Formats: sequence, structure tokens, C-alpha cells
Amino acid sequence: MKLVSAIIQPYMFDKLSRVLRKQKLTRFTMCAVKSYGVPDGESSIDLMSDKVRIDLFVHDDQAIEVSELIAKTVGTHQEGDGLIFVSDLTHVINIDTGKYDSQAFS
Repeated sequence: MKLVSAIIQPYMFDKLSRVLRKQKLTRFTMCAVKSYGVPDGESSIDLMSDKVRIDLFVHDDQAIEVSELIAKTVGTHQEGDGLIFVSDLTHVINIDTGKYDSQAFS
């Protein structure tokens, strides 16, 4: 299993949510976050900005495809579009059912 995390512009969340649901990727979480970044050549002034973080849990063979789908959906080719991270999940427990790992999602 993989964890795909995307930090995106807040105004892109609804669009991404619709695309994910259309692709049957219906299990994801989101939260509002603050992002800090200093663009190349800028002075280090306080550049905190509002972003949204989306976390999706996918099978290993879906991670690249899902990452590319997110990038294509929310990308404007403007600075501040966000980042996508893909991480390995070593262990998952569904608290409600007690199922583990890939069975936790069924």
C-alpha cells in the first residue's frame, strides 16, 4: 500500500474531489494546512499561505497513476500549485472492523 499526499491550492479541492470520486477513489481525507515557502530569488519574508492536504491510500500499482491524475487536475503551471508525496505504508488497521493492511479498505 502507498500513501499519496497532495498539498494543493484550496480552490482546487472541489475539482479534485469530483475527479477522484469519478475514478472510484472515494476514500481520502483532507485538512486545511498552512504552507511556508520562499520562492527562488526572494528575501525570506513570511510567506505563509493557505493550502489543503489530501491523503489517499492506494495499492502500490496505483500510486503513479493517482499522482499524475492529481497533478493534471490541479496543476496550473503557476508557482504555488503544490506538491505530491508518495510514501510506503507499512501497516494499516481499520479501527471499526479490526482488519489489517489491504483488507482494512474492504
